[in-house]
Amino acid sequence: MATLAPDQTRLDAPSARDDSLAAARFIDRMLLNVWRSGMSPRPSLSPGALVDHAVKAEGRAPAPGDWEERLAILTRSLAEEAQLSPLGRAIAFGQIVRKIRCRIRAEEQWERDPSILDRPVERPLVIVGQMRSGTTRLHRLLAQDPGFIHTRAYETMIPVPTGGRLETRPLTVTANLLFLRALNPLLAAVHPTGPFQAEEEFGFHAMSIFGAQFEGQWQVPAFARHCETCDRDAVYAEFRKTLQTIATVRGEPADKPWVLKAPQFTQDMDALHEALPDARYLFLRRDLAQVVGSSASLAFQQARVQSRHVDPHAVGAEWLRKTRLRHDRVDDFRARHPDIEALDVCFDEVGRDWRGQMRRIYAFLGRDLDTRVVNAMESFLGKSKAHHKHRYRLEDFGLTEERVRAAFGQ
Repeated sequence: MATLAPDQTRLDAPSARDDSLAAARFIDRMLLNVWRSGMSPRPSLSPGALVDHAVKAEGRAPAPGDWEERLAILTRSLAEEAQLSPLGRAIAFGQIVRKIRCRIRAEEQWERDPSILDRPVERPLVIVGQMRSGTTRLHRLLAQDPGFIHTRAYETMIPVPTGGRLETRPLTVTANLLFLRALNPLLAAVHPTGPFQAEEEFGFHAMSIFGAQFEGQWQVPAFARHCETCDRDAVYAEFRKTLQTIATVRGEPADKPWVLKAPQFTQDMDALHEALPDARYLFLRRDLAQVVGSSASLAFQQARVQSRHVDPHAVGAEWLRKTRLRHDRVDDFRARHPDIEALDVCFDEVGRDWRGQMRRIYAFLGRDLDTRVVNAMESFLGKSKAHHKHRYRLEDFGLTEERVRAAFGQ
């Protein structure tokens, strides 16, 4: 039997009987009754319906682009593979429409103020690591330094301001997070967050109808394969524009560097490097058996909120494949780019001596590690306990430590 990850403890096994999704199933029944009675129409997940809804809300249409092909593939994958529950259909409709609306508002903002796109994105610090490899902890530690710009959760979920007199995005995101936690309380243990918490930039990719926000919560393998193989340069050109937009909206100094992280980067290194050619990299390593098990656990907990038909063994197989793909792509990129500014960081070493690892990182960056920043990091860690409640076993997902290690030739 595989051992538990040292920083993790065990969630209820996927096969165990529990009532953690009682709220989601109640909403499923309620939505079905509403749709059948004709009080409200069943949300359509066709590309045309999603775009039309966004256009009506924003008053203009999005510019054409390769996002349209990805939208068609995503919606087909939702229809043929995801097996969405009524709640899942409603959530998918709302999320996709919101991302299209963000595209429309971004295009409008860039037209109104073209100088946004002249803003430099100087020497960002990019954390590159597999999902569940400790990138969140490292990112949030570095985000305690006011000398970096970091993305806040409400900005990744709704990247572009809504245009009203009041900033409503934090309130909207707070409500969404509370709703999701009520549907599946285990999600707060797997990935704790809050509206102002430092968060990865998965929402920037989603605005391009691409990547992990969709793959991580729905069973959409056809869409996932397309995102792994399609031309991603346009996605990362839009990613850079979104960084420029957020920094402009905030009024950040032009020479203040970003600290960025998203596990998605591991499979898109060439496109990322093209968009941010002077980036510096922290490559984070963690035991791969722990990475695969924890990734499968997160994907499973998200998918089961929105589908009644989630096979944990299929989830395990997918995240073993996905982790191997990302591992190989990072190795290939580094072999072809030996001169990039990069530092390797070990998950276990951060756990044992985070101060020592911060000193290494700041020496690599040529920056002073201020005592006030160290104190802020220590305070953050003292308050960050939820991750320790995340429990899982490889066996829950049809895997063994031996099978995982064999997949990586270990």
